[in-house]
Amino acid sequence: MSKVYNGKSKLKKDRNIKLLKAILGFLVIGFMTFLFIRIDLKWYIALSVSGVSFIYSSYNIKRYRIISSGVNGENDVRRLLKSLPSNYTVFNNLLVPSATGRRELDLVVVGDNGIFVVEVKNHKGVITGNAASKTLTQNKRGQNGGDYSKPIDNPLIQLKSQMAALGTAVRKKGIQAYVDGMVYFCNEDCTVRLSGDACNVTDSEDVLIKYIKSSTKNKLSRKDKENTENLLKGYLQ
Repeated sequence: MSKVYNGKSKLKKDRNIKLLKAILGFLVIGFMTFLFIRIDLKWYIALSVSGVSFIYSSYNIKRYRIISSGVNGENDVRRLLKSLPSNYTVFNNLLVPSATGRRELDLVVVGDNGIFVVEVKNHKGVITGNAASKTLTQNKRGQNGGDYSKPIDNPLIQLKSQMAALGTAVRKKGIQAYVDGMVYFCNEDCTVRLSGDACNVTDSEDVLIKYIKSSTKNKLSRKDKENTENLLKGYLQ
């Protein structure tokens, strides 16, 4: 198995904040009910505050569930990458410097055969569009059974900026390495159907693992591999 280094997950932090906000809203509802019963608080004040608090809590619960889905997706992919051979090292949750600040990277894999950025997406439905477009289309079935579509940002554009930022960072350390990458739609209820050059996106864990293991674009020397791993340890959040 590969060695895995974990940084702090921004998604997990955001998820926990949403949960606390939802709990806070329900506490306010409970407090308003207490005041209404015990001190005869005006009913319209109690109802108004409780209504706003309920909407606030409902929104944060919805966001909590969405973010939790993303966290679960990242955890599943991390476990998948851990199954790589022992000559690979996996870094989870990195902040890499770039020209515009810092880029957050979900996962980076370092092996004898190169450096790979893995951008994880946990969307459901069928993802369609052109790989070179700024947006793609997510086609899915709603909770009420109806089909609908909505645009989503093309993660391949995000991946390319992450690859460029990491490539610049390693070259500044004297490491001559090509940074490769893959967008992985990890949800089992997702199918990707893109036109154009879509070799860097997949919905299959087998394709992802094969892509990493079979790449021959840039083999790393033992020294460059070690220097890359030490550099990435410093980027862990």
